[in-house]
Amino acid sequence: MASKKSPKPARTKAISEEADFWLQQFQKHFKFSFLDRCDSLPNDSNDADIRRVLVEAVVDTLLDSGIDAEQIIDGIGAQLTSSESQPLPWNSALNDRRITLIDKELTDEATFDERIELSRLTLAMRRNVDDQRNLPSEGAHDLLRKLRRLDST
Repeated sequence: MASKKSPKPARTKAISEEADFWLQQFQKHFKFSFLDRCDSLPNDSNDADIRRVLVEAVVDTLLDSGIDAEQIIDGIGAQLTSSESQPLPWNSALNDRRITLIDKELTDEATFDERIELSRLTLAMRRNVDDQRNLPSEGAHDLLRKLRRLDST
């Protein structure tokens, strides 16, 4: 059984009626989906089986709510990446793995786990590329000088 987390402090900001309605609908549909999937579990199912069914029910409920699969995968990847204590240090091995996963996704051979991994790697790559420390400083300064000269003529 999963370990229990400490309860979060009470919310100080109320959510909108629309958000509250959406949450209630999500909870109801999630419960139905989870219970339907639990019916297929064997009597000797373990925690891993229940967690798998739980994730499947969440994904089913999100899909039923109108969120497309790409948004779900990107959202899960972003959440997993943002919750990591240390960002992935980008390197050629990660880049090679990302390319392999892109090839698998393009041929519809990527598993759900691989699509999540691809999303995480893509976010890590973007963070690395967007990090100013990774910009070629001298080349960027040269380009800026040339652009300023063009702008002044």
